[in-house]
Formats: sequence, structure tokens, C-alpha cells
Amino acid sequence: MRPVLLALAATLGCAGPAGEPGGFPPGSGSRVGDRLADFTLPDCDGNAVRLADVLAGGEAALVVVAAGWCASCVKEAGTLERDVADRWGPRGLRIVQVLFEDALGAPAGPQFCREWRDRFGLSFPVVVDADAAVAGALGAGGAAATPLHLVTDREAVVLYRAAGPVPPDLAPFLDALLPPER
Repeated sequence: MRPVLLALAATLGCAGPAGEPGGFPPGSGSRVGDRLADFTLPDCDGNAVRLADVLAGGEAALVVVAAGWCASCVKEAGTLERDVADRWGPRGLRIVQVLFEDALGAPAGPQFCREWRDRFGLSFPVVVDADAAVAGALGAGGAAATPLHLVTDREAVVLYRAAGPVPPDLAPFLDALLPPER
């Protein structure tokens, strides 16, 4: 089944090979077909959140890398709960949002994380990547690469990758990927 999903991702234009627009440098681990390394980051309240734990019990995960200075990230955060979590959560999609910088471009911290989570009413894990290690490894960071959206299967294999505002092909991709509501 995985080759079919990877073919679907390629057909939808979700990611380009390394060196092409939309692709990451070799070894970044965030291209379609790569397995994301498990990471553990603190959530807004200081609790450790592991990617493997987010994936547990789900069919797939959406990892969204965001920054407080990013206008697209702010706009998207206002709709993530309603437009993504509420729609695909019952079908097995798990979400984790990784914040790496605040509104002024300083490293994100717990206070900013709590304000962000509460401002947008997010119920899924929002984690702090204060040294931008995860964001950097995934290829996020600049305005052109933020927000970054990665959809993985339950083994953390990247099936979809898109940077920038929510891409119009994300909804049909998730509909094709996830089973009907349980």
C-alpha cells in the first residue's frame, strides 16, 4: 500500500526531489519517502512530547512547523483545529505543531507557546523547538519554508511535504490517505 500512497503524493505534486524546487537537500530526512527521526520536545507546559507517541493510535500524523512572525502560520493556526483536527482527527490523523520562533524572531519559549495554543484554541500538542534543531533538520526556517507541513504514516515515513500557506492539495490527499470515520 505504501507505494500507492507515495505515487499519490508524487501525482499531487506534494514534493520534489532534492535539488528541485520544493525538495530538501540530501540527508535532511524530510523528503517524501524518508523516515522522520523520532524527536522529543517540551509542550507549552513543559511535558515531554515524543513524535512516536503522537503517532501511536493514529493512522497518520501531520507535523506543522511554525513561527510566530510568519503571517501564514498565524492565519493557519486560527483554522487548524476546525479545518484539520476536527475534520480528520476522527479518521485517525494526529497533529503536532512545532514552534521554533516567537513573533519577534526570538527562540520560542513556554510562555509564547501557551499564548499561541490558547489564542488559537489548539487541543493537539504544540511543542517548543527553542534551538530550532527539529525545524532546521526538517528544512523549515525561512519565510519560504514556513509553515512546513509533513504528513507521515504511523511509522513516521513522510508521505506528503509542502511549505508555505496550506496547500489546496492537502485536503484531497488526507481524504485519500485516511480511512472513513471510525
